[in-house]
Formats: sequence, C-alpha cells, structure tokens
Amino acid sequence: MKWLKMVFLAGLVLYSIACKQDPVVDEKKVEQILGDGNDYQELIRNPISAGGKVDTSDVAAARFDTVSYDFGKIKSGDIVTHTFGFKSVGMAPLLIKDATSSCGCTVPEFPKEPITPGESGTIKVRFNSENKSGFQTKTITIFTNGYPSQYILTIKADIIKD
Repeated sequence: MKWLKMVFLAGLVLYSIACKQDPVVDEKKVEQILGDGNDYQELIRNPISAGGKVDTSDVAAARFDTVSYDFGKIKSGDIVTHTFGFKSVGMAPLLIKDATSSCGCTVPEFPKEPITPGESGTIKVRFNSENKSGFQTKTITIFTNGYPSQYILTIKADIIKD
C-alpha cells in the first residue's frame, strides 16, 4: 500500500512539472512563426463565408502563363531548368507562402516578397535527372494567400540512359 502512495505522489509531481509553461519558450515560438519579422497577416483573406457563399472580389489570385512544361528527351544525369511565369491578377497582393515538389530531384525557387496586383513574377524549377530513366512526371505545388490557395505546376521528361 505504501508503494502505491509513492507511485501516486511521483505521478502527481511529474504531472505538475509537465504542466508548467516557460514564457521564454512561448516567446521563441512566436518569433519562429513570424520568421523574418514581416507581418503579412493583413494579406490573408477568406473568400468563403459561414453561409457557404464565395466572394473573391477582394482576394489575391495568380494567372500562370503555362502550368506544364515538357523537357522532351534528356540524358540521365542532366540538370535542366524551366521558369514558369505568372501575374498577380487579384485585388490584393499575392504572397507565395511555399512551393513543394513531389520529388527531391525537383527544386522550385519562388519570390518571398508579396507581388502587388498587376505585377509579374517567376517560379524557377530545377530538375536533376541523375539515377532516373524513362518517362518522368514531377509536380510542384504552389501555396498562396489567394483563391485558390494552391496551384499545381507539372514538368515532364523522357530520360535516356547512356
């Protein structure tokens, strides 16, 4: 019975220690969220109301020149690049929050600053065909503050082994 009390007290002590919050840690989390110190929260607008109606009159948007590019036949080991052009066509500045690819062999580069309506920008995609063969299709997902919030770009290549 005595050991049961000891286990209970030890659990209570661990619980109370685990529940303490360190204000310094919380401040660090806020700094990590803000990142470079630029506060772009005013650029985020939700076009969908609680009633389900969509109002895109005051949101950011992008229009890409092309959303797909075919490199054609390339040799295994070649590193090729393509630049996708786009224009900010919404009513608010367009902020590209992130760009991810379906494979580590495909690396997108995107503008980090907001693009005001009417301005153009580019997303450069680099594809490394090392250790690849045959027909390859890779996708790049662009995450924005606009509506729609995601855009999908595609690159293709037919990789020939030496």
